[in-house]
Amino acid sequence: MPPPHAAARDGDIDAIKRLIAEAGIGILSVTDGDGWTPVHVAARTGQLDLLKFVSEFVGTSLLTSQTRHSMSPAHLAARGGHLEVVKFLVDTLGPNILLARDEEGWTAAHSGARTGDVMLLKYILETVGVIALTGQSYGPTLIQIAKQSGHLDAVQYLKEMTDEMDERTAINFTQVV
Repeated sequence: MPPPHAAARDGDIDAIKRLIAEAGIGILSVTDGDGWTPVHVAARTGQLDLLKFVSEFVGTSLLTSQTRHSMSPAHLAARGGHLEVVKFLVDTLGPNILLARDEEGWTAAHSGARTGDVMLLKYILETVGVIALTGQSYGPTLIQIAKQSGHLDAVQYLKEMTDEMDERTAINFTQVV
């Protein structure tokens, strides 16, 4: 793992500052083999203070960057179950960051369903509404993702949310295998 990525994983702001002093601000844009920057690693590992530092130091552009698979820091924070990081990203970038889709058509809600984090799913739905429940016409639904991951409490919550969806979306959404 490249040094800036390791520092981001550990939330080591002092190491990031040293690396910037030695190599310049560009170290925050260095990518690994999957196209992850230190910001992606920090989001995935829940390093909120480091993300705040980056935002204050260089602005928000790195908070919207995408990996090679079109995953944003919001996707990765949700996948890691880091609600406070997701909230920070929404507060900083706006709620539409939760609707961004990766190359598989997944939003942050899909990543949240994989972790089974009901509080995260509630936050996403309260923030952007039931549109977050919709997916592509192919691939697994949020309920299927939660079910396959063994998160029955998330399955129950998501089934309850289908009551708020329009009939056309609900028919597509509730096709659980």
